[in-house]
Amino acid sequence: MAVQAYASSELWDARQKGMPVEFFLFKDLGYPPYGAPMVTTQQMVATDKKKVSSFVKASLMGWRDYFQNPNPGNALILKANPNMTLEHLAFGYAGLKKADALSSPDVKERGLGAMTLARWQATRDFMVSQNLLPADADWKSAFTTEFVDTLRVMPA
Repeated sequence: MAVQAYASSELWDARQKGMPVEFFLFKDLGYPPYGAPMVTTQQMVATDKKKVSSFVKASLMGWRDYFQNPNPGNALILKANPNMTLEHLAFGYAGLKKADALSSPDVKERGLGAMTLARWQATRDFMVSQNLLPADADWKSAFTTEFVDTLRVMPA
């Protein structure tokens, strides 16, 4: 059986139930899309750039800081979610580190949140080749790098 999962959550659940699991990164299998992009509406981008910009910056800085020291973030997670445990959080952190979740050539050069036209083109081409997207779809309107291009929030 194969399922889509995050290195930080579903693996923990399966292992807690004694299930043997292997984790494969999509990128290692040639699947080009970004793993967890931030999503909003074009209307929000057009009408409240300051809010979008602030959210993106805070999110990227939060990931950077979490990877430097997960303890403050973990304390907040435990407070907000009484079902979470320190062991699960430690497992998730280790899984994200092992998967090198915040590192890619683009991130090392341009910072967290970096996106490139080339990778979006590869995603578009993959989707078209699998009949998941019409070849004439306006795929360039689906993303913007406007909010990350000048940030340069570099990983620790």
